[in-house]
Amino acid sequence: MAVHKTNHPLGTHRKRINNRDAINGIIFVLRTGCQWNALNATGICTSSSTHRRFQEWLDVGVFKRFGKNGLPLAVVNDGANVHDIKLVLQTLDALECYRPPLQVPLYLDKGYTGQWLHDELITLNYIPHVQSRAEEATSLKQSDDFKANRWVVERTHS
Repeated sequence: MAVHKTNHPLGTHRKRINNRDAINGIIFVLRTGCQWNALNATGICTSSSTHRRFQEWLDVGVFKRFGKNGLPLAVVNDGANVHDIKLVLQTLDALECYRPPLQVPLYLDKGYTGQWLHDELITLNYIPHVQSRAEEATSLKQSDDFKANRWVVERTHS
């Protein structure tokens, strides 16, 4: 994002909060569901500044770009030789502010099959949906209005 330049002729306004504090405040409100005014008690930044920045970014389409590119909800690191299925529960635990009170669908690929994982996800109020690429392709051929529930969730860094 470009750095905002204040063009006030007298220079009498308070300094603008930095983008990092603004996004931290916005994410805090969105993840916890608290009211904007509750930010004042957190020390992250003031509610009025954060809400104003939220409105500015909403107007210029910043959050639409998040929707196109995706926004990580949780990050868990481990060695390259550790299979992803072993990190599912740690990843769900890393969603610090979200615990589903009702059952929530969780879309997984075929690499996440396992009765122990299925049982654990049910206990945590998730409904696991595991579909292979072949099953997905068959569903796409059979129905014109079928939409695949598959997202790219992994990145490789070396």
